Amino acid sequence: MELENINIPGQERGFLGSDYKYAVTIEAEGFDMDTDDWKITVACGPRRQVFDRTTAIHDSGEDQWYIIVNTDQLGIGQSYISFEAKIPDTDEECGYRRERLVYKFIFIDI
Repeated sequence: MELENINIPGQERGFLGSDYKYAVTIEAEGFDMDTDDWKITVACGPRRQVFDRTTAIHDSGEDQWYIIVNTDQLGIGQSYISFEAKIPDTDEECGYRRERLVYKFIFIDI
């Protein structure tokens, strides 16, 4: 699984009360974000924001998916972002394999 068009800020700081918009693209052979199952979770301690096809924003004109991270929902501290996808795979008994990537994300400050 490869991720494109997302800026992983790492140690950069974000500020409580801000919303940050990110373009996201998950790519893998045979995988389509428009039809296959995927989930993006942004977590800061016990607080989470979860995005999937029903809660992310799809710009069909650009064929691009976006998430908007609300720092008020996450609170102060180091956040992490994880990407999960069910990749079609005929070698698997269930017909797909699950892949997950996790990155250190923005540090939310006051």
